[in-house]
Parts: sequence; C-alpha cells; structure tokens
Amino acid sequence: MPERAAPFGISYYTLILIGYLLDVRWGIVAQPQKNPCKLLTFAGYFPHMTSGPFTRYREVEHVLFSGTTWSLRQTQFAIQRLLWGLFKKLVVAERLAVMVSTIYDQKPQPLEEEPYVGLVVVMGAFLYVGQVYMDFSGCMDIVIGTSQMLGIPLAENFCRPFTSTSVSEIWRRWHMTLGFWLKDYLLYPALKSELFARVRKFCKKRGVNRQQNRYRHIWGYV
Repeated sequence: MPERAAPFGISYYTLILIGYLLDVRWGIVAQPQKNPCKLLTFAGYFPHMTSGPFTRYREVEHVLFSGTTWSLRQTQFAIQRLLWGLFKKLVVAERLAVMVSTIYDQKPQPLEEEPYVGLVVVMGAFLYVGQVYMDFSGCMDIVIGTSQMLGIPLAENFCRPFTSTSVSEIWRRWHMTLGFWLKDYLLYPALKSELFARVRKFCKKRGVNRQQNRYRHIWGYV
C-alpha cells in the first residue's frame, strides 16, 4: 500500500496550536483570538512551518494583526541574513552532503573491501556534523530573514551550539524554541501535576518498603 502523505508542516502548527490553547487556559493570553481566519494565519504563518521556530501567540499577535512600520535598515539586514542562509544551505551544506554521501553510501560488492576505512570514515563523521550544522543554521537564517522582510520578527532558534561549554548547553542552543516549548508546556506542568506527585510518593514507598536494600532506597527517592 502506498504511504499516506502527512500534511505539510503538521508537527509545527500542531504544537503551536497546543501551546496557544494552553496559554489561553492558563490565562497567559488575556484575550483569546475569536477570529478563526486570524488564528489560522498565526498557526500557518509560512516562514516557520517547515523548520520552526515555534512561535508563541503573545509574541507576534501585535505585529501580525496590527501592522508594522517599514524600515529600510531592517529590510537590508533581513535580505543580508536571507542570502547568508541560502549560501550556507545551498552551497556549504550541499557540498558537504556530497562528500559525506561519497564516503558512507559506497556499498562494496561481495568479497570486496570497504572503499573507505579508518581516518577517512572519522573525517566523514565530522563532515556530517558540519553538514547538519550548516543545513539547520542556514534554514533558520532563511526563515528569520524572510519574516523580517515582512516586518514580523521571530524568535532566534539557533545560537552557536558548538561554542557551548557543556553537552546540556549544546542542546539548549540547538532548536531553542522546541526546548522552551517542551519545558513550559510539558515538563514543568508534569512536575507540578497531582498525578506526578502521587506516582513519586508511590515509588518512594515501594523503594523504602521493598526489602532493606540501599539500591532500592535510592531508586525510591529518585
């Protein structure tokens, strides 16, 4: 059977709308949008539908529906960022992809040795990291530059992750708005929920009461 094609950008506008509904329920959005066309315009704003960032309604409501003032300086900067993003994605990332594909996609015939081994394979791994970095960074420059040309600023989503001083900081700088979304709408609410408190209390009792074993005590408190 042929696979069904998923709607374009479904993961992005689904999470964006979930965040909007939660903001309304928690009172973060004071005045919910009653115009369905405007709500769909917010969720389906085309620059961020393929790669993010995950935009929040309260951050773009004013500029999206109230209009913005045109600025020559801002437009020049937006075009510069757009062109820089196209260069990173279409020139650098695509050329790196060719080299990575040459190293890893070669399938030897039976009884033949691998064409690339050792240091070349290690170098291919670094090239692949560079490819992913330039691809995503270029996408973000294209998205934010395009939106700035329209007078609508979007949140930064990529902040030099390889200059981080720890692994956790790398993930905080890579697809930042997704991390903020998971933290604000999934992790923190789950930690504050009554269900989580009950599960934690149950695990604690099970760990303490089930045999006098220090490892079970640790498991229960964790």
